[in-house]
Amino acid sequence: MKSSYAVLGVDRTASKDQIKAAYRRLIKKHHPDRPDRAPGDAAMCVELNLAYEQLMDESKRRQHDAALDASEKRTGRTEKGLRIIHPSHIGIQTYNRIREMV
Repeated sequence: MKSSYAVLGVDRTASKDQIKAAYRRLIKKHHPDRPDRAPGDAAMCVELNLAYEQLMDESKRRQHDAALDASEKRTGRTEKGLRIIHPSHIGIQTYNRIREMV
């Protein structure tokens, strides 16, 4: 599942103002009416619009977050592709060393 947060390049804790700023920056860069547009810009514009619409509506955003949480729980990976580590998988000493690094 491709996250709307990843499409816009924002964190899950991003405010509406941060989402709007990221959307405007990216839509300006990928707008299909630009003379220097790339072949995939029209499709990217549609994807940006869908992600923006989803994150700006509170109920849609809650549904999206719930779907991401379910996906992370099912696959063991975060939206950025990072593996979720549980102490029982690697041993408590290794887990504590990793936590100290982060």
